[in-house]
Amino acid sequence: MNQNKKAPYRCYYRKGRWVLVPYKDGKVCKEITLKYNNKLIRKTDPMSWVWIAWEALKDAPSDTINWLINTYLKSIKFDELMPRTKRDYLESASYLKIKELKSDHVFGDVSFEAVTPGIITKLSDSMKETPTSAKHRIQFLAAVYTWAVARDICSKNPCRNAEKPSNINKVVKQYIENSSFNHALNVAKELNNYLYPMMLIAYCCRARVGEISRSEMVGGELLKSGIRQSNLSIEGIYIYRSKGSLPEVTL
Repeated sequence: MNQNKKAPYRCYYRKGRWVLVPYKDGKVCKEITLKYNNKLIRKTDPMSWVWIAWEALKDAPSDTINWLINTYLKSIKFDELMPRTKRDYLESASYLKIKELKSDHVFGDVSFEAVTPGIITKLSDSMKETPTSAKHRIQFLAAVYTWAVARDICSKNPCRNAEKPSNINKVVKQYIENSSFNHALNVAKELNNYLYPMMLIAYCCRARVGEISRSEMVGGELLKSGIRQSNLSIEGIYIYRSKGSLPEVTL
């Protein structure tokens, strides 16, 4: 069993199998045996099986961060996102749901209404060693709360007044001189592969790498974006812009 992951909220290993002990209306209810593929989950089985069984139960807590995140990931809003954003959001979701807190609990078990700007700030501080990842994770959480508030699922977005992760914008920016660019371009040309045409297209179309060529796994599915044969015509190159920009044809 993966010891790096804690059990879901109110799940326990008892009498040779995993069970959920629901708590409703101030009372402890009858325990529910957890199963994976209609089989009892034993101690030697992966902890992921326990999480899958827990999330599938109708009696699983519906007031936690874990439930809120999972509900958002099943929404139309998430389905409409670009593949790269989906990949980043799924990574952030996986991290936040099992993020350990000082209280010896995981963040996913916390009630989403109980989260305050102070809690979000402390969460950011705990990820200060990876400020860029911290920024992406908090942005994902803010998107989840914004979506939930707009649908009356929760009453507030605690990310709005939280302190942003530090050291994000401390990046040295340097203008690339023509001589440096031409040198890199000549090296790419000598390699006689895809880099040279990609650099030319990126320069002439002011395009990002992901707008030209990308292949990535998102949710177990291989998704492809960027320029395809069908995007090339006598009128120019059709590029589907990321980051919310409109697509366009460049001659």
